[in-house]
Amino acid sequence: MIFTCLFCLIISMVGGIVWGNVCTDGTLNIDDWDWNRCIGLTPADESDNNDNDNDNNNSNNNTFISSDDWKSLGTGKHFTCTKNSPKNSDTLFRKVDEDGNVQAYASDAIKKTWVPDGSSIMNFPDCEGVTLERNNIRLPPIGEPIKCKTGDPKGHSWPNEQIYRVMGTQTISHYPSHGTAGNKDPDWQDTVINVDCTDLMLGADVQ
Repeated sequence: MIFTCLFCLIISMVGGIVWGNVCTDGTLNIDDWDWNRCIGLTPADESDNNDNDNDNNNSNNNTFISSDDWKSLGTGKHFTCTKNSPKNSDTLFRKVDEDGNVQAYASDAIKKTWVPDGSSIMNFPDCEGVTLERNNIRLPPIGEPIKCKTGDPKGHSWPNEQIYRVMGTQTISHYPSHGTAGNKDPDWQDTVINVDCTDLMLGADVQ
């Protein structure tokens, strides 16, 4: 009985040493213990598993914005989405960057200053991955005339005849008179539109 127990103890010790040698890569240091070694998984196997995980992740991220269709659409160009639109299916979007960020227009009037009737617009069947920025395009292109229906930076109440000139994406300047507006933009009376000027920056008056 004693001999049997001693034999079992010796076998257990030898087995523990062998097992520990495998799991620690021969160091027998508990800090080097690696369960992957214990089950026979080699570093090459681990690398293959990681590659498979990365492939799966890449497959999951293979959305519209990684497609050739998206990449071929130039920055600043317009498009609509049939499916997975970040707004409505009939909303017109403007491409901001290659990362899938887009903008929409604050009103149809502003949209028409950027995209005249009859313009060719690309339609995509599925826009998965596209992100709509919080700030809509609130102003016409630089140089266009506007009236501030709300948020007039000079404090004029609506209706009024104050004319402003778009100077940037968030900046406008005031025309001191209609004569000044006519000198800069002879067609301003035909092209002026009403916009919300709330929180827009006011530049120096147009001279």
